[in-house]
Amino acid sequence: MAAVVLVHLGFDDRVWPLLAFAPDPSLRNLIIHYLGKLGRVHNTLFTQLRREENDSIRRALIQSLGGLNAA
Repeated sequence: MAAVVLVHLGFDDRVWPLLAFAPDPSLRNLIIHYLGKLGRVHNTLFTQLRREENDSIRRALIQSLGGLNAA
């Protein structure tokens, strides 16, 4: 949850590396899930998606966008 709050507060540079593929995907999966539940971050996710070069992080961002609540 702390990572999602950091994105919401604008300290997202610390969070994006956590979305990279890792042998234990637990943290990555939780961040993806909760980013999608936290409204008002869609612009941040879209912006990072355009900037991001790491394919596994791009996939996580797309998954997060797919979980966004319609608001």
